[in-house]
Amino acid sequence: MFELKFSKASDQSIHVYNDPPSILTIALVKDVSKIELITDARNYDTSSRTRSPAINQIVLLQNRNGFYAAIKIRSIKDDSRGALSDEVTFEYMIQMNGSPDFTNK
Repeated sequence: MFELKFSKASDQSIHVYNDPPSILTIALVKDVSKIELITDARNYDTSSRTRSPAINQIVLLQNRNGFYAAIKIRSIKDDSRGALSDEVTFEYMIQMNGSPDFTNK
């Protein structure tokens, strides 16, 4: 399971937290723009409780069972910045084989 917790940052970025009970670590991917290009999720900095990805950036999550998921932020709507409601849209991939390598689905 991968529970997500978000909070507002702006209409260009959003805060993501490792607070949910199912999440062990989170990391921001800065060197690739496609989930399928992540060769080793263990190589990213997991030292913080929160990360603030911008639109089109990727966040890696590791759950308490050791599995990895990657989410790529596609859009952010913020009702305090002109949108009708708050909304974050993302694409994701869960590496079901337990590997930190997203190049082999």
